[in-house]
Amino acid sequence: MSTADTFAPEAAQIVLSSLQSAGVDIRAILAELDAEAATEGATTNPFAGRILTLAQLDQLPPLVPLIEGTLEQETLAFLSGKSGSAKSFLAVAWSCSIATGTPWEDRAVSQGRVLYIAAEGWQGLRNRVRAWEQHNGVMVDPDSLHVLPASLAIKDPEHLRLFCEHLRSVGYSLVVVDTLARNSAGLDENSAKDMGVFTDAIDQIRRAAGGTTLTVHHHGKDSDKGSRGSSAIEANADTVYNTSKSGDTFKLSRSKSKEARIDDRLAFTLLDVGPSAVLVAESEADAMSILPTLQNNVLGMVAKNPAASVREIQAATGKSRKAVDSALSSLRDAGWIKRELGADNKTQQHYVTDVYTAAMLTP
Repeated sequence: MSTADTFAPEAAQIVLSSLQSAGVDIRAILAELDAEAATEGATTNPFAGRILTLAQLDQLPPLVPLIEGTLEQETLAFLSGKSGSAKSFLAVAWSCSIATGTPWEDRAVSQGRVLYIAAEGWQGLRNRVRAWEQHNGVMVDPDSLHVLPASLAIKDPEHLRLFCEHLRSVGYSLVVVDTLARNSAGLDENSAKDMGVFTDAIDQIRRAAGGTTLTVHHHGKDSDKGSRGSSAIEANADTVYNTSKSGDTFKLSRSKSKEARIDDRLAFTLLDVGPSAVLVAESEADAMSILPTLQNNVLGMVAKNPAASVREIQAATGKSRKAVDSALSSLRDAGWIKRELGADNKTQQHYVTDVYTAAMLTP
């Protein structure tokens, strides 16, 4: 129906007669309005410009690593395991590495802001971050790691809309959702439909943040069957990692990856550090297990921060100068570290020795 047809016949005749008497070509004007309306309708079609040719598809940029060989930027990732399998310790390590740009297990990291949604156990999150800082000798910039100490009402459209609005205004390279169960109130984990709603909401969060989402989830009674609940959870993911525990060893393995080889297996142990603990590779843990806690912490600091001064080590460990001097002295006596005079001929700087390096390389 044209614009002219929307007029009642009598009214149209009166309007046309009046305007024509005044020398106005009303039909030309109405035809122009019809053309503009048609053009506007064509440009607002949601599929306009979204369907690509194969040549255009080839021109799209490849995915960029967030953690080399582990996580990709702007993807959906899941980290799943039984309670007590160190899922959250790993999520914290990834978060701190990304927030500071610190390599994780010698894998390059793309630095960016991180949001950690700690719907459970947020009180312990602070201590885990402090332990990571102490072990790695790197301080996390407060503006680089944000924490939401509450759960999301993902099923509530208005709640989700407001949350995504905030994400767009800030921007995050990584959003950690810990855990699926605590952020999916009202949704049934065993329902493919409900878990489709959940993963769609997580994807909205990913797009709004402009980064990657990492959802922490639980395994069912049979860990061999993977994540608890509907298979739709993992089916919609780009990357899936699983954690497990055997004795004092925590194992990490990848069960799905759309962009990298699936086989990725690592073994860790928990090392007490400061107010909490950190996951360390088994070789590193074996080499350091013979040392008391403070020496462990100091050695880890020196290894991560070559040329560390006593003042820097003291600040990172939070211990007294006397305690740090004692730890350094015992490590030098054992041959783990060496001391050299800095360029200013005043500051004593510390480095790990070949003894430490050889221990790290021993399988």
